[in-house]
Amino acid sequence: SPGVIEALKRLESEVDRLSGFLRTFHGFAAPQVILSEPCDLGRILDDVLFWTRKDAKSQGTSFVLTGISTLAPLRADPHQLKQVFLNLLINAVHALPAGGTVTIEAISDSRKAEIRIRDTGGGIEPAVLNRIFEPFFTTRREGTGLGLAIVRKIVLQHGGSIEVSSKPGHGTCFTLTWPLAETPHA
Repeated sequence: SPGVIEALKRLESEVDRLSGFLRTFHGFAAPQVILSEPCDLGRILDDVLFWTRKDAKSQGTSFVLTGISTLAPLRADPHQLKQVFLNLLINAVHALPAGGTVTIEAISDSRKAEIRIRDTGGGIEPAVLNRIFEPFFTTRREGTGLGLAIVRKIVLQHGGSIEVSSKPGHGTCFTLTWPLAETPHA
């Protein structure tokens, strides 16, 4: 049936992404090859939400997307872009054990997009906030401490930037600045 075919396609894509993630994990210090192409952020997020929605729903977390459907394509390696958003959204869901909202908002100019991932969780203490991009630093017992370090590395390798703001009791916001794909001139 069409639903099974779609699920199998997504499963195959996820296996490919995980394979790439394992290469990144094992070769964290080595530069990764970036195969950039125009990427539709809406399509990337659709796949990422497919994998995170079940856990989010089970704890009462919802996703709100704003400005994604009108965003021009990003210049990125699609597997690495998916890894960035998967890591950020999984972290946001973990920050909301009693439920809440994760908002993904995008705006752009002619050269770059600004994408904000904001959660309504308890925020991050300043001492932890200063270290969250450090490799092997984690506050979760089951964490590797590589998720945000990998996110930062991928973002920087794509010519983007990442910032985080958080205040205990008021949630956290990751802001990505990412280059847009060049559009051909008519």
